[in-house]
Amino acid sequence: MHRLHRLNGAGGIDDLDDIPSFDIEGVEFRSVAGGPPVKRRPPPGSTSAAEDPDDEEKFQETAHAKSSLGENLHHTDIDAFSRRAAASGVSSPDCLSLMPRPTLQPRVALLVGHSRLQMRSVARLLGRAGFRCDAITSDQRMAPSGTVRQVMPFETAGRWIGVAIGWQSRTGGLVVPCEDSLVRQVRDAGIDDATKCRLIPVTGPEHLGHVGSKVGLARALAGAGVSAPRFTVVESAAGLVDACDTLGYPLMVKVDESGGGQGVFECHSTAEARALSMRCLPLPLLVQEWIDGELLDLSGFFRAGRPVHFVHAQFISTVGGRFGPSKVRRYTPLANLDWHLCDSLSALSAALGLDGFANISALRRRDGRLSFIEADLRPNVWVEATRLFGDDPAPAIRAAFAQGRCRARPRRRVSPRTVDLPYPFRLRAWEVLCNRHGVWRTLGEHDPLDLLRHVSGRPGRLLTRMASRIAGFAQPSKAAPSPSDGGR
Repeated sequence: MHRLHRLNGAGGIDDLDDIPSFDIEGVEFRSVAGGPPVKRRPPPGSTSAAEDPDDEEKFQETAHAKSSLGENLHHTDIDAFSRRAAASGVSSPDCLSLMPRPTLQPRVALLVGHSRLQMRSVARLLGRAGFRCDAITSDQRMAPSGTVRQVMPFETAGRWIGVAIGWQSRTGGLVVPCEDSLVRQVRDAGIDDATKCRLIPVTGPEHLGHVGSKVGLARALAGAGVSAPRFTVVESAAGLVDACDTLGYPLMVKVDESGGGQGVFECHSTAEARALSMRCLPLPLLVQEWIDGELLDLSGFFRAGRPVHFVHAQFISTVGGRFGPSKVRRYTPLANLDWHLCDSLSALSAALGLDGFANISALRRRDGRLSFIEADLRPNVWVEATRLFGDDPAPAIRAAFAQGRCRARPRRRVSPRTVDLPYPFRLRAWEVLCNRHGVWRTLGEHDPLDLLRHVSGRPGRLLTRMASRIAGFAQPSKAAPSPSDGGR
């Protein structure tokens, strides 16, 4: 609990617990020994100074200052808020009524993507956090459900971005692009930078330089002093060999805009660098030092440049090569972590201005230090996996929006110290059927028809398509939400 304070005439701060009585918005509070101030109602017919009908000019000035202070406030620190109020000419007692209060009303989110599997996971997570979700998708099997109210068809970049802007203007809700390509489409759209920041999870236009760009990310981290591999940027194929020789082998060569392990190459010698220069790779290229360490996923949800919830997972097995997506991960519950890691993640999120879901990867060196190598502004398919061992992100996300709180540090360690989890849709059918990696315990988190399609191949896909159509005919039709009100 915060103690109540006010600014005194000398520029200092008085503790209101030590003041016999004080007035907030015309309501008198009297301190009671050994307890908090007790509220007393004002006499009938009385008005506060700011509401004096004979001083209309003062009333308008105070109302304008209150309105400007109340916008985009993400914290509940009374002392900091009082200082901000004093700078705007509003007295401390007046400003206390402007503090954001928790709300139980559900918020709204718009998910944009192509994969119903990923979008359903995000919708379930946000649903538990108090959100109602709408969706724009090209996946025809994505239908309205208990977690998704309205599904709109995906169109060209210009069209879906226009729909998302209109939806966000009407609802003030959270927009969640679920694909790297969609984030880049917003970044490259012919709209102003402030509008772009309403559709992608960064706090302001000054952070757009790292959006969807490995080169931009490396430069942003270096400029903020956040730990990352040494690097150089190659603007032409002819300069690749010299850049690699200068940085030193072994090293990594990465295409600037790539993902899923595509466009990432190991390079151990000048001969390999010369071979890469002949492949006509898209420019620019990011050349980074090689770090021998564990690859970690530190993805999470961030609010105003601060971590709200994150995960700690080591890649155990991947799909499509060493740098491909993970199919088995080893999670460490947050209660068992060294919280110096949280400090590193806080520095990263502040440097990048993260304000929503982010897919973050880092390498842990042999001496324990972290070097960040990836920060994609989207959720991943593992977004709610930690719920299986009691580390659900939903309560933390709910508290961040309702109360402005960051993630509290757990005080007690839990057992087991680590948990191995697979992602069933990246396993082979026989691995799912044989419960390899203990996959059966994760099946309850996914749609049974999707699982049947996955394990039975093409015949299963045909059967589930027929079952979906039969289920659609059997359900009574419902009126679609009106687009004019964002489906509310």
